Amino acid sequence: MLRIQELRKARKMQQKELALLVGVSQPTVSSWENGTKEPTQENLEKLAAIFGVSVEDITATARKLPDIPVISAEEYRLILEMRENPELLAAVEMMVKAATRKESGTASA
Repeated sequence: MLRIQELRKARKMQQKELALLVGVSQPTVSSWENGTKEPTQENLEKLAAIFGVSVEDITATARKLPDIPVISAEEYRLILEMRENPELLAAVEMMVKAATRKESGTASA
């Protein structure tokens, strides 16, 4: 049995949110979780990216999953937008650097 439900619930994500991120229907996610269907390799790779784990972590049944930060579906959507838009990513990186300098007291006037 795949660990999709376990990973989804650990991130407080609804089936419909996961379905939207993967690009499938909610009943498809449900069928993966109850074992009546298996995701394609492409969808396993999407799930791994969404959950921040390897495909092997999704298909493993006995291993402990790594501790990873929990992100919302909205945060994941923003990450995908930044990946697709280099200008947006550069702007966010500049904001993070400025905030880090400000916190450490090295901001210039």
